Amino acid sequence: MTEAQKFTRKTVLDASSAVYGHCIRTPLYYDYYLSERTKCEVYLKMECYQPVHSFKIRGTANKMSRVTEPEVVTASSGNHGIAVAYMARRLGKGATVVLPENVNASKLGMIRNLGAKTILCGTSSDERMRRASELSSERGARMIHPFDDIDIIAGQGTIGLELQTTRRLDRVLVPVGGGGLISGIALSYDGITGTEIVGVQSENSRSMFESLQAGRRVSSNSNTLADGIAVSTPGMLNVDILRERVRRILLVSDSEMFSAVRDVWKNSRILMEPASASTVAALFRYRQELCAEGDSVALIVSGGNVSDSLVKTL
Repeated sequence: MTEAQKFTRKTVLDASSAVYGHCIRTPLYYDYYLSERTKCEVYLKMECYQPVHSFKIRGTANKMSRVTEPEVVTASSGNHGIAVAYMARRLGKGATVVLPENVNASKLGMIRNLGAKTILCGTSSDERMRRASELSSERGARMIHPFDDIDIIAGQGTIGLELQTTRRLDRVLVPVGGGGLISGIALSYDGITGTEIVGVQSENSRSMFESLQAGRRVSSNSNTLADGIAVSTPGMLNVDILRERVRRILLVSDSEMFSAVRDVWKNSRILMEPASASTVAALFRYRQELCAEGDSVALIVSGGNVSDSLVKTL
């Protein structure tokens, strides 16, 4: 039995009590504009309504509720760092977040306002992870990995449990960076038939796509402007979970994602990050192969921490 095979839907169910002590069950909205445009029933899972405005609070709440050390360290492009800072404040722990030098200024401000220390390091996710691991060893602080950790994965998977109790779906489209979110949702659907879990990555940051193609974890250059899914190397555990449970990862361009942000804001008045809008872009680009007329599709709105500079262009 592989490490990934040890984990099942029960692993996600067991995370629920810790998760719901710190976050909410988010609504699943029917979107009239997207449904009319695609001739499908399109629903939006509004993770942007969480206390930290992204799904990251789920996995972080599950993980940090089990941490006994007084200090934690993590690496993040932004949203995971906000969640760690938020949970550290709630639990009375110290937190240090290693971020890219080109971090979204709005996300940086949120992390600092929550009381966490920040370190800017390089521009790649691999650089940040190395620096955070070094700090963890130097300080004896617990490392909170953003995606390659079963507690993180299981926490994110509670999104899938909520979808299952809300309505039957033909497909769930999930933004993919390191793979924590889609791994958790895929686990939550273990033993449940009739729903396909589909991942979406940027053409400019396609490490999970290439890993599943290769049948093993591989690294890939990450040059996407969608910081929420900008990951050079996916999680080992995440790749193993997805190899058995996810049939396809779709690729979209950065321009398609940014266009989708503006389109949804203009027509549905929902403000989503480019990473979240990857699923909208995929629905537009792959409409014919994703769903027949009348199919029900849920898009995970993974975050709403949009940069001030992007907001000014809408």
